[in-house]
Amino acid sequence: MNISKRKQGILAIICTIAMIVTSITVYNPREVKADTDYSTLTFTKVTEPMDSTYAYCITDNTLIDFGKLNFYGVNYMQVIGSGNSKMDKATVTIDGVVQTNNDIAFDRASAITGFIVSKLSDNAYHKIEIAGEAGKIIIVLKKGTPSTGGSESSSGGTTKPEETTTQPRPTMSKDSAGIVIEIRNGGLFFAGLDNIKDATEYYLYVDKLDGEGMKVENGGTIPLYKFEAGKHSFYVKGKNSAGFSEPSKAFELEIAATEKLTIDNGTVLNIAVEKGKTYKLPTSAQYGYYDTKTGDIYKAGSDITVSEEMNLVSIYGIVVKLTNAAAIRIAAGKETPTPGGIRFQASVDVNCGVSGYKDIITERVKAGTLITTQDILDAKSDVEYKVENIKELGTVLNVENDGWIDQKSHLYNASLVNIVKANYDRYFVAKAYVKVTYADESSTYVYSKKDNDVYAESVKRSISDIAKAIHENRYDGITDENTKNLIDSFIVKKEQQ
Repeated sequence: MNISKRKQGILAIICTIAMIVTSITVYNPREVKADTDYSTLTFTKVTEPMDSTYAYCITDNTLIDFGKLNFYGVNYMQVIGSGNSKMDKATVTIDGVVQTNNDIAFDRASAITGFIVSKLSDNAYHKIEIAGEAGKIIIVLKKGTPSTGGSESSSGGTTKPEETTTQPRPTMSKDSAGIVIEIRNGGLFFAGLDNIKDATEYYLYVDKLDGEGMKVENGGTIPLYKFEAGKHSFYVKGKNSAGFSEPSKAFELEIAATEKLTIDNGTVLNIAVEKGKTYKLPTSAQYGYYDTKTGDIYKAGSDITVSEEMNLVSIYGIVVKLTNAAAIRIAAGKETPTPGGIRFQASVDVNCGVSGYKDIITERVKAGTLITTQDILDAKSDVEYKVENIKELGTVLNVENDGWIDQKSHLYNASLVNIVKANYDRYFVAKAYVKVTYADESSTYVYSKKDNDVYAESVKRSISDIAKAIHENRYDGITDENTKNLIDSFIVKKEQQ
């Protein structure tokens, strides 16, 4: 067939455009198609307050101190470990893409990695991997109803129907090759279970093969406190819709007597520790861990002896707020004027791993207020105004809190009373603190800090200045004339100085 030169030119342009169009690839960073068919995995459905279409499968797990996956709200998933997990130093990949920002992997800490899973595409599988010096964990997250990967679209846009096959029973690998059952990090660890061909679920049997087995995950761990102490034979079987495989070989292991150790009801740590042995606590809780049974507080990173079941609560933060104001303290109801005083006010807020223990821990630590004079601090300007330096500073009043003004907000007062007339215009300086005493009898202090103009690191006032302010504000809220006269008596006038 002969084609004119003009038509050949037009055809060449059309072909060139076609080549350009077919070379364009549209990439959605939140939906990366993997070659792996995840439809054969066994997924655990999320039953917590989360979208009911979520499910997950942990396919590999060597992460030190891994505790659990925590789903909350409708957007978030957390991988919970401990300070030993070092997830803040690990590499996070989602569907093969290394996460270099906080768009999805938004919360990176040593003990926790948080994901905004609602940003991942729907009706798809997503492979999430955390890998670092403390091990790795691989989670396949299922959102909605993904394609199984076993069907494909034709050029006409129709879908090839799936072939129906009769599934065979799972087949155990020869001599249980590749299967691992061992004691690791206070638990019984499983790996290589995917060597059981055609299995979609795995079951553990202890000492005998009859009865109902315990469902386990490939790469998962069962705390040792779930088993009786002594020597045991452990077996696994694979299962699918057609039935069970033959059992694996016996894995002979000796389980030591252990005690359960949890932190924050198991969300941070849930392991077994050999009875009477020591365990090094994580370092993620700045002010240590509260023992819900004994009331002791253990330092972060310290070694504890586990002789009985223990549940600890993380103390992540303590804030002391000193109100940037002061009031006159007078003996109410007394007809005879008495020397006045100055009242300062502060509050304590504790951030802990279990909200139900917030009030208990706040009572366990000790709040207080230091009060001294500005001239004393000026004379020792090289000495920091702290409880630890009271002896070096000289005259400092240490007022320990003996009761809350408001239990809910943990508000308390500290007063300096019986200020004599010669000191009416003398400046007194207050500083609030909280003392945390640990089980080893050491202690640490948390001090008030400036927060805008409402709260201060320290507050400096004289009773004369306070009285002047009340007088100039026309005794707001005060109607008793005797009280007004008493307040005015604290004002030092210039001719008196």
